[in-house]
Amino acid sequence: MACGLLANLTLAQVNAQVGQIALNAVQALNQGAELQTFVAGGTGVLTAAPISMASGDATTMVNAIYDLYVLNQIMNGNGWVAANGTITLATGTGLNFMTNINNLVGTGVH
Repeated sequence: MACGLLANLTLAQVNAQVGQIALNAVQALNQGAELQTFVAGGTGVLTAAPISMASGDATTMVNAIYDLYVLNQIMNGNGWVAANGTITLATGTGLNFMTNINNLVGTGVH
């Protein structure tokens, strides 16, 4: 006997939920990449008025935004070599997570 949240789950509900999760992930990583241009010059934009963020917090924020940018690059199959050498992806390796995600959310959505 089925019970709980999955008791009466339909195919339409599964399709909608998975598609929405994929779309949310793509949008979040794209927004993170867009933020990278905002903080590309470093922490100055965050520590100056009117934002006036504390220096340590600004450094944490810039580093987090950079990480989102890197994830976006990896997600889209762009070549990437991390500064510490732990991630190496060459352009054209075929490692593009968007191929299957586009099938779920539709091409051109992101």
